[in-house]
Amino acid sequence: MYFLVRQLLFQKDPEQAHDYVVSILKKQKNVTQKFSFLFRHSSENLKRTVWGMEFPNPLGLAGGFDKTGELYEVLSYLGFGFIECGTFTPLPQEGNPKPRLFRYPKYGAIVNRMGFNNPGVDAASRTFQLQRKTIPRGISIGKNKTTPNERAMEDYLLAFEKLHPFADYIAINVSSPNTPQLRDLQQSKELLDFVKLLKDKSKTQKQVPILIKLSPDLDNKMFFSLLEVYLDAGVDGIILTNTTTRKFNQYQIHEEGGISGLPLKIIATDMIKKAYKFTSGKIPIIGVGGIFDGKDALEKIMAGASLIQIYTGLVYRGPFLPKKILSFLDNFLEKENTTLNEITGINAK
Repeated sequence: MYFLVRQLLFQKDPEQAHDYVVSILKKQKNVTQKFSFLFRHSSENLKRTVWGMEFPNPLGLAGGFDKTGELYEVLSYLGFGFIECGTFTPLPQEGNPKPRLFRYPKYGAIVNRMGFNNPGVDAASRTFQLQRKTIPRGISIGKNKTTPNERAMEDYLLAFEKLHPFADYIAINVSSPNTPQLRDLQQSKELLDFVKLLKDKSKTQKQVPILIKLSPDLDNKMFFSLLEVYLDAGVDGIILTNTTTRKFNQYQIHEEGGISGLPLKIIATDMIKKAYKFTSGKIPIIGVGGIFDGKDALEKIMAGASLIQIYTGLVYRGPFLPKKILSFLDNFLEKENTTLNEITGINAK
């Protein structure tokens, strides 16, 4: 049934199709909740405790799908263990000119150059205030396009102050390729000072884990250097990875922007493995990039991911993908008589 619906959706412009799905989800929240049992796979084996917080399962929805925060509640009925909303900037912004979202079904890829289109932190705050809390919610924050890098941390601080009361973790997005010079912030001293400031604030306010989402296009020297300084700064977790701007000879992908999906799978898994080994598993990793089935999910966990996320796989494989992935993981754990804790990072050791 879904593949018939997908065929119809794929006849639309990708962003129009996304907006159409969003409108249906918002209208059918009660229906989705009523039939949530069709999308869920629950098991004690799949529960995961990270940052002292219990996740019903390790599979989340990556940032970028729910750009307004309005879908958090309805998406939680589709079997996910957590949802990441955003990225949110202090001021509302339209994002980059359209068209800015492109499908490459032949390669299982999506290219986007959205540019942090979002309603701003005030609107997001009002949205979250009205929602019923269901599963853990991550909130991704960024800077406005017009804010120069030397003032970027003012944007991140404002976004943090507004949204951290509604977050179970905060993801600092400094790795999107679609905001000019944003990736330069990954290695800035200001970012490290900012993380330390947030950690100090957490001692007197609600304590929220601080995560940094990294680019897959870092070379090894820079990647390991950043991991070392992030550990020293007290970062609570790393999200690996954001989209890539690499040009792949084997894929005829011509649009500019960040590539997600299957072309990113091996790159992301390799970076997770390196990060887990380099940090000796000291900080949790959220693994994202090219997860289209249970085997892909297992590879990310065995490489060192405590939690995993999907996005492009959901677009191509549909709303039953979380259930299929979780069923596969549960069956694997049962068959091997093991646990998620025991297999996390086993391929990186």
